[in-house]
Amino acid sequence: MTFRRGMKRLALFLGVLGMIAGGTASYIELSSLLAERSHHRKFEQLVSTDAVRKLNGFSIGDLPLSAATKAGPPPDDEFVPNPDYRPQDSEPSELTKSGIAEVHWTQDHEVDYIKTTDGQYYFAGSAPSWWEFLLTLTLPVIGFLIPWGFVNALVWVGSGFIEPQS
Repeated sequence: MTFRRGMKRLALFLGVLGMIAGGTASYIELSSLLAERSHHRKFEQLVSTDAVRKLNGFSIGDLPLSAATKAGPPPDDEFVPNPDYRPQDSEPSELTKSGIAEVHWTQDHEVDYIKTTDGQYYFAGSAPSWWEFLLTLTLPVIGFLIPWGFVNALVWVGSGFIEPQS
């Protein structure tokens, strides 16, 4: 076996190890992104409930959530939400019926975060974009190409010093 053939096998072996490492990192990152997307969807579902929309000054069925968000804060003569709203324990309210324990608001009268009756917190934020998922799926390919390309570059440079020119 020649030096060049042995190094090509080493490059493939290290490339496969890099691909396995990239696949593991991809799995960890993808599960994190899916959990983030799931939390974002749950937050959007909770914000769009009729009980939360009533707190924000919109009556049931007035506006869809996207239009309600674009409408901005309600005028001064309308209802302004309490920043630390907690329903009374003695009477079940619409919020507790929908599984919401607390609703916290920003200064712009938008929902900052929601605490559910089971103790989970759902924060406002954006869902992961499609390119984050795409980048995550390319990690095994990148994990293969980096060590494979590095070893092949070293072999190409090193063979220039070792092998005689023909």
